[in-house]
Amino acid sequence: MPRGSGTRCHGFLSEDGRFAHCSRDEHAGGLPLDDAQTYAHLLSGPCRCGETHVPAPAVNSPAPARRRDRVLQDADFQRCPSPYPCDYRDDNGDVLYRVARWQREDGSKSYSVHRPDGRGGWLPGRGDARRVLYHAKVVREGIARGEAIHVAEGERKAFLLLERRFHATCNDGGAGKCTAAHAEALREAKRVVVWGDNDEPGRRHVDQVCRLLREAGIEDVRVPVLDVAEGRGLDDWLAGQDWEQSIEAVRALVEAAPQWQPTAPPAPSREVGERVAGSERVHVSDVVPLPVEWLWQGRVPLGMLTTLDGDPGLGKSTVTLDLAARLSRGNVMPDGTPGPAAAGVVLLSAEDDLARVIRPRLEAAGADLRRIVTVAMLDGGERRDPLIAAEDLAEVERHVLETGARLVVWDPLMAYLPLEVNSHRDQDVRLALRRLSVMGERTGAAVLVVRHLNKGSGGPALYRGGGSIGIIGAARSGLLLTADPDDAAGEVRVLAPLKSNLSALAPALRLRLVVDGAASHPRVQWEGACDHTAERLLSAASNPEERLARDEAAEFLRRILADGPVLVREVEREARAEGISERTLNRARKQVGVQAEKVGQPGDNKQEWWLSLPCGWPGDAHDAPKGATRGAMKGANPGSVAPFGQVAGASGCVEPTPPKAATTPGVGSLRESEVAVFSDEAPCPFCGGRVLTWSHGRVCSGCHRRLGAVPEKSDVKAKDRVALLTRYGWEPPGGSDA
Repeated sequence: MPRGSGTRCHGFLSEDGRFAHCSRDEHAGGLPLDDAQTYAHLLSGPCRCGETHVPAPAVNSPAPARRRDRVLQDADFQRCPSPYPCDYRDDNGDVLYRVARWQREDGSKSYSVHRPDGRGGWLPGRGDARRVLYHAKVVREGIARGEAIHVAEGERKAFLLLERRFHATCNDGGAGKCTAAHAEALREAKRVVVWGDNDEPGRRHVDQVCRLLREAGIEDVRVPVLDVAEGRGLDDWLAGQDWEQSIEAVRALVEAAPQWQPTAPPAPSREVGERVAGSERVHVSDVVPLPVEWLWQGRVPLGMLTTLDGDPGLGKSTVTLDLAARLSRGNVMPDGTPGPAAAGVVLLSAEDDLARVIRPRLEAAGADLRRIVTVAMLDGGERRDPLIAAEDLAEVERHVLETGARLVVWDPLMAYLPLEVNSHRDQDVRLALRRLSVMGERTGAAVLVVRHLNKGSGGPALYRGGGSIGIIGAARSGLLLTADPDDAAGEVRVLAPLKSNLSALAPALRLRLVVDGAASHPRVQWEGACDHTAERLLSAASNPEERLARDEAAEFLRRILADGPVLVREVEREARAEGISERTLNRARKQVGVQAEKVGQPGDNKQEWWLSLPCGWPGDAHDAPKGATRGAMKGANPGSVAPFGQVAGASGCVEPTPPKAATTPGVGSLRESEVAVFSDEAPCPFCGGRVLTWSHGRVCSGCHRRLGAVPEKSDVKAKDRVALLTRYGWEPPGGSDA
C-alpha cells in the first residue's frame, strides 16, 4: 500500500527484519494468525496477503523474546482463540490450572498449561495440582439429573457441546491422556457418550476412555460414528449445520450409537530396516506432563516394564499369581497400598500347566477367574506360545484391549524370545523389550517379565539376572525374590526392590508359601516389611562362610543378652574377645532383632546405650511373647507398640512376667557364697529399683535385669555384705552370725 495510507496497529518487525507483524485483520488476506495474535507480512517478494510490500526503515523495536518460564498475566491470554484459555476447577470452584492454545506462524497450534501464582499471575505447568475434568460442576449436575455425559476430545469440542446445552467434559492434554481418576469421577453416570476424531490417535483415545469407563463400572458407554473425512472431528461435523439442527442431529446420533466394543490394536511397529516415510519434530515444551500410575505403588508401574528375578523353586510364579488375583478382585496390594479397580490379566506361562497348576493356585489366591486369560497362537491348527515378535505381539495386544487387562505376565521371559534373539546381546534384547514397552504404553497395562538368576556370585545385584544387562536396563522397575537369610528353616522369602527409575526404593517384604487345610496348592502369605536389601540378600546367599560367622555371632548375642539388657560397650568388648568383627556383630544384631535403648536423662553425659533381646525378654529372642517389639522397628505403629522392656497387651502395656526358670535368682534365694550387697550407685535405669552386686554381676532387685559385670575390685567384705543385706530383711542360712 502507499506510504502513509495504512492504519496504525500494535505491530512490530521480526528480529531478522524479514517480516512485519501486523494486527489488522483487513490487511491479512490469506495469512494465518500467529501466537502473538498478529499476521506476519513478508517484506521481500510477494506476500500471502496478496500484496508485494516495500520495507520501510525499521522504527519499531523487535519483539521481546518470549520466555516459556515467565509469569503470564490475564491480558496475555487474550491472544488465545475462543474458547481458550480453559480453566479446570476444584469442587469449590477455585481454579487449579488452565490450558491455553496458541497459533504459530505456520498455522500449527501449540498448547500450554498454567497455574495461579496467588498474586493474579500464572506460572507455567500444573505443579502438584490434581487433574480434574473440564467443567466438573456441569458434569456433577448432569449425573444428578440422570442425563448422558458427553466426553469430547479436547476443550474446544467439549465447549461446542456445552454451548448446545449438553453436559460435556474432557480431560486436559488431549488424546491419550485420560486417566482412571477421570473415569472414576463419572462412575455414577447412567450413560456416557465418547466422541473422538476420525484418525488413529482419536480411535486410540476412544478405546482408552471407554476401557477406563468400563473398569469404573459404567455399562452404557456409546461411541457415535461421525460422517467426516479422515483427520476431521466433531467440530467439523457441527460446522455444516445450523444451531437447532445440530442439537437434534447430536441427539439422533447418540440414540443410534452402538455400545462400545474394543477395537483391534494398531498395526505392528516398524521393523529395523523398513523405509520411513518422514519424521516429526516434537517440542518438549508442548508435551503435557503426566503423573506415573501404579499397579503396585513404588514397585510395579502401569504402562511400563518390570522384571521379577529369582532362583527356581522360590515361588516367583506364585507371587505373580497373587498379584493377578488381587487385581482381578480390585483388592489392596500386599503392603496395604490401594491398587487399581478390578481389571483383567493376561498370563503367559511357559512352565506351568494351566489346569493342574495355574488355575488351582489362582483359586487358592481368591482370584476372579473370569477376568484372567491366557493366549495361544494358532499356526495351521497347531497351538503354540506367542513370541515377543511384531506379529504375535499384535495379537497379544488385541486380547489385552478386549479384556481390559492392566497386567501382562511373561513367565519366564527367555521362553518367549524368538530364536534369532541372543538373550546375552544387549542390542537384541533391547529391541525385543522395546516392543513390550510400546505395547504397555499403548494399552496402559503393566508388563511383568520373570527371570531366573545366573550362576554368578558377588558383584552388583543388578548383574545377577539371567541374560544381558540390557534387560534390567530397559525395565523401569525391578524386583528380587530370594530366601530370607535370617530364617534357619528356609521357609521365609523376601521380595526386595532391585531397581526403580520412577520412585524411591520401596521396603522389602517378607512372605512365605502356605497351604490351607486340605488344599494341595500354595498361596502367598505376606508377613510385613523388613530392612533387607537386594545387595545384602544376594551377598548372604553367595557367601556361606559369612553366613556361618553371622550365625555364630547371633548365638553369642542370644547368650550374652539372655539375662536382660547389657551395656553396648560390654557386648562389644566380649565380642572382640571371641573374635567377632564389628561388621558381623551388627549384621547379627539385625538377624536376632536386638534392640538398643539409650538410658539416662536427656543432656546428661552419663547416658549410655543398652542392648537387649526383644522387649528385654530373658532367653532366646524366639521365646519373647508375640507383639513384644520395640517402637523403633521400621514400619511399626507407635500407638500399638509397647515401650522398651514392656509387652503390648490388649488393654495397654504391662510389665513382662519372667519365665518360671528365670536365670537371675531373687534376693531370698541367694546362697552364702553368692551373698550380694546393695550398691551405692544410682538406681536401676529401667524400674528405679535398688541395684545388687553379687557373684554373677550387677542385678536390679526389682525387675531382675542384669546391669553389668562384677567390678574387678571390691572392698566389700563378706561380713559387711551380710550386715548390709540383713538391714534390708535378708537372713543368711544358719542365722545372722554366718
